[in-house]
Order: sequence, then C-alpha cells, then structure tokens
Amino acid sequence: MVRVPDLTDPTPWPRFASSAVSEGVRSMLAFQLFVEVDSLGALNLYSKTPRAFDQESEDIGSGVAAHASLALANAQKQGQL
Repeated sequence: MVRVPDLTDPTPWPRFASSAVSEGVRSMLAFQLFVEVDSLGALNLYSKTPRAFDQESEDIGSGVAAHASLALANAQKQGQL
C-alpha cells in the first residue's frame, strides 16, 4: 500500500506527480492486487483534495483490494478453462 498525501510535496516519482497535479490530482492511495505470490495489478485511488486519504481509507481500501484480487484471479482462471 502506498499513500501520497500531497503530490505537490517531493515524491520518488517527480514526473508522475507533476503530470498528475497538472490534471488536478493532489493525493493518491494505491494497493497492490495479488493472490499468494502472483501480482495481478493495482487498485489506485486519486483525489483532487490534498490529504484526502486517512487510516480509515487504508482499512476500507485494503478490504476492497483483497476482494478485487480474488475476483480478478478467479476471472483469469475461468478465462483459461
């Protein structure tokens, strides 16, 4: 999980942050989607408000990401049958 409270502050991704801010994004919360060791992608949440995401956002997002991971993994399995 990665939380960036304000993309106008220095980040490890200055080019991404600059592009996001130019589009009106000020904060970000990202969750890796995975099942066991398989990485399936990411669930990325964005807000126009700085510091929009808090601990409650992380808790809820973690639950949503877990369910999304399972749904995506099952959809991939079904597609391979």
